[in-house]
Amino acid sequence: MTSSFGDLWDALELWLNTLAAQNATGATLKGYKDNVGRFIQFLQEEQDVHTLGDVQPPHILLWMNYCRERNLEPESLFNYFRVPRTWWNWMLRMEPDTGSHTAAPPKAPCCLSSAVTAASLNR
Repeated sequence: MTSSFGDLWDALELWLNTLAAQNATGATLKGYKDNVGRFIQFLQEEQDVHTLGDVQPPHILLWMNYCRERNLEPESLFNYFRVPRTWWNWMLRMEPDTGSHTAAPPKAPCCLSSAVTAASLNR
């Protein structure tokens, strides 16, 4: 992925500023910054990835496995995947030459879906 921002932290700040301009609450912005920040920190410290162009699909899979190994509650695990995915999808829609986006950042779902269990698979 090519981008005029390059740096992961700069891209996060751009997304947060866009959300703030769309009246996201301070609590939402803090939660998103913390959540995506953990993802970026993982990329930099565990994978030596520092720019948007260096992030590849295997890094996302490694992040998912890293989170699963932490034995997080299902709701936390869901958010550890959802928020970085939302940020990443927004970045993919950015126009690399102008830095302007072609669509609003995706809206977060209004409620959490329950975790998949063996019982729910047998229905």
